[in-house]
This record gives sequence, C-alpha cells and structure tokens, in this order.
Amino acid sequence: MATVIWVAAYVWIGGIACAFAAPGSCDIALPWTLRGDELVALVVLPASLVLGLVGAGFFTARRPS
Repeated sequence: MATVIWVAAYVWIGGIACAFAAPGSCDIALPWTLRGDELVALVVLPASLVLGLVGAGFFTARRPS
C-alpha cells in the first residue's frame, strides 16, 4: 500500500513540476536518475520512512506464546 501511495505522490509531484516548466520541456524524471536534493526528498526520505514503519511493526508485533 505504501508503494502505491509513493508512486501516486511521485507522479503528482512530477505533474505539479510540469505545470511550472516551459512548454514542451516537461519530463518526469525516473527515480534512479535523480541526483542531490531531489533524490533525498523524493526517494530516500520516503523509503526510510516506510522501512522504519515496517521495522517498528515487525519488532512490536505480538508473538504467539
């Protein structure tokens, strides 16, 4: 579910960026082609947030006794 939300948000942000781009120059960059601040904001932070939540859920899950 988190992956679907991330993909939708990534495309939405790309669409907003296209709204402010010059006509004919709108390309949504693929995640593995990003560099610098864009990579951190659009790939690294969401991935670390999802992995952190999954890890917290894994470690706090109730185990059958």
